[in-house]
Amino acid sequence: AAAGEGAGAEGVADGLTPEDLAIVGEWRHVENIVTVARRDGKVVISVETTSPSLVLEKYEEKRWKASPSNAGEPSYDVAFDGKNTLRLLKSGAANAFFVHRVAQTKTLTGSWATSNGAKNLEVARGQHGPLQLRA
Repeated sequence: AAAGEGAGAEGVADGLTPEDLAIVGEWRHVENIVTVARRDGKVVISVETTSPSLVLEKYEEKRWKASPSNAGEPSYDVAFDGKNTLRLLKSGAANAFFVHRVAQTKTLTGSWATSNGAKNLEVARGQHGPLQLRA
């Protein structure tokens, strides 16, 4: 499940808008996962696991520029449809690609026990949406 989902007072204290927080989560493009997360009061996106995270800077409603810390890395234009799709256009590319929100699990929450009964665990939904494991 995606960490940091929700638009609670915590995000506003970071200076992030509800729109910034709405894109936090995991997104899928074919077999690749794109992660948007809150980090140090900013929103960052990880497009490829081998590349560093890019900082998202909002420049208009539902639009961000994803900028790398290294000048040699590509940047992306990120557009949000307001619900479940992000459109990413890599700098210098002719065609954009789309990523879609990964749905949170509905079957993992509840009480679990090891097969020998030695350990009991509880998986619960946290205050802002992420799952929490309680032993």
